Amino acid sequence: MRTLITAIALTVTVAACGGGDDSNSDAPSAPASTPTETSAAPTPASPSASTGVTTTTSEVDKGKRLFAQCKACHQVSAEGRNMTGPNLYGVVGRAAGSVDGFNYSPAMANSGVIWTEEALSSYLENPRGFMPKNRMAFQGLRKPADRAAVIAYIKAESAK
Repeated sequence: MRTLITAIALTVTVAACGGGDDSNSDAPSAPASTPTETSAAPTPASPSASTGVTTTTSEVDKGKRLFAQCKACHQVSAEGRNMTGPNLYGVVGRAAGSVDGFNYSPAMANSGVIWTEEALSSYLENPRGFMPKNRMAFQGLRKPADRAAVIAYIKAESAK
């Protein structure tokens, strides 16, 4: 049983870090059960300070689910530590390559990028295309709504 769990965890980690087949990049990276929609009241919304786009609780929840594939390498916590990738707490508005104690690639460290929501979205769409020679192996999130949800989740976690 332990071997099976280890094999599944390794497969998920490799797929999340770009080892999967991206021939159908719009498909989810792993099958997941989707909650059934109900006729519940609309979720509260708040405008994003930098974009004016409304973020809903359901978008943050979706971002949390999508961020599960990022957890193999990243945390989003004030007390979080750097892992394979840097802690993403407070990344929106921060200079790229600036988390103390993380060994960034020269491409990231010298990029001069400020992580606005727009820059993060472009990076998450295609990390290697946005910043050639960076070390992140993730293939990217092709759907704009998925990228927006992950960014909304990171911002919500960073506000805690």
